Amino acid sequence: MNPQFQQASFIPKRPLARSGQSRRRFSKHGTGALHVIGLTLFFIAVAGTIGVFAYDRYLKNHITNLEQELEVATQIPDIAFVEEVKLFDIRLRTANELVTNHIAASEVLRLLQEVTLHRVQFTNMKFDATKKDADAVVSLEGVASTFATLSLQADEMKMHKDINEATFSNVKLTEDGNVSFSVKLAIDPEVIRYRRLFEEEAETTQPTDTDTSASADNVNPL
Repeated sequence: MNPQFQQASFIPKRPLARSGQSRRRFSKHGTGALHVIGLTLFFIAVAGTIGVFAYDRYLKNHITNLEQELEVATQIPDIAFVEEVKLFDIRLRTANELVTNHIAASEVLRLLQEVTLHRVQFTNMKFDATKKDADAVVSLEGVASTFATLSLQADEMKMHKDINEATFSNVKLTEDGNVSFSVKLAIDPEVIRYRRLFEEEAETTQPTDTDTSASADNVNPL
């Protein structure tokens, strides 16, 4: 056999050595890249955890502050509402005082109509109710047909429940045969109270026990 053929070899030794070095270099570079990526992901995870923790603390502090502000707000009254309530209270008190102290002069005329006899007529009248919680004073001048009629008129006025006092004076006989006189009446102040009209109206509109029983008797049984 030819020695040249024995020395010849088809296995490239240097390229194989270079290929092994390239593999080792790639392995080193690949391991380094994965290490960097792992560290990056780790730091991102740590940063995210810290961020979530900080945001949670912020939310808790914000909720606590809101609760404190709400508690303070509930303790502080609404100034505008308080002023409105005060104004309404003043108006209500004023209206109540006006109604309580208001005088119904028409009640005096109604009272005189009740107590005046047919043969007596009044020619002049003065009314004074300026004193608070005092009797209303009514000064009258009139004419009666006879002394007996005047006596009956005096009894009628003195016996009336709303007249506390009746004082007659200046009794004299006139030229035409009648009897002239003057009388001063002290009337209970409650008679001329304006609010009494509403109280009486409320009492009259309320059904009584008698009316209720009568209505029940009128119901036909089934």
